[in-house]
Amino acid sequence: ARALLGTDADPDRPAVLNDDLVIGPLMRAAPGLRVPRSWDRFETVIRIVAGQQVSVAAASTMCGRIARRLGVPLSVADATVDETARNQASPVPHRPRSGPLPTHLFPSAAALADAGARGLAGLGFTQRRIDTIIGVAQAVSSGDLDLEAAHSLDDTVAQLRQLEGIGPWSAHLIAMRVFGHDDAFPASDLGLRRAVEHLTGQPCNPRELQARAESWRPYRSWAAQHLWNAAAGSHRRLPSD
Repeated sequence: ARALLGTDADPDRPAVLNDDLVIGPLMRAAPGLRVPRSWDRFETVIRIVAGQQVSVAAASTMCGRIARRLGVPLSVADATVDETARNQASPVPHRPRSGPLPTHLFPSAAALADAGARGLAGLGFTQRRIDTIIGVAQAVSSGDLDLEAAHSLDDTVAQLRQLEGIGPWSAHLIAMRVFGHDDAFPASDLGLRRAVEHLTGQPCNPRELQARAESWRPYRSWAAQHLWNAAAGSHRRLPSD
């Protein structure tokens, strides 16, 4: 849970961003905001791959289909017991869940690799996306891609991009969410571009965003998180002067 929420990271670490005209106001508006990581590293990688060129909602739906078809079923009784125990163990009362309880664990890399392309047929993925997902599963299952390894950002991105179907956006997002790199930055991300455009009132293509983000090093991941947070909210445009 600590890794998922990024609570091990010091939110004051990227203080260098406080004086930035774009990121500074966002940091002051959301003090303590951290970069979330992942609960299950392999599942997070697959969710990122599934999210290529589709909405977050669509990617979540398709990954849910993978879990239901190839994952390990959880009994309703077990899920209910876990929820009840969690509520009883905590001194803070919890609100009832607004959605359904989870029904399946996400499949392991080995299970997904064994299922092959046929195992993902009919779930809404393009053939190219299926090939990428299976390729990633095979790389993780064989040990060619170690999701626990500690490498530099450049080495991590380079290794990820050797996999078919993994481009700069996926590689940097995986480096951020799975490997915990503070300076990863998916410059082609539409949400980041829209956030900067909204805040500055100026159009921003991926190349321009990449250039602007140079001043956010070595905490571009933190800058990205504040931009995503701004895109989800209703922050006003920055003053033109």
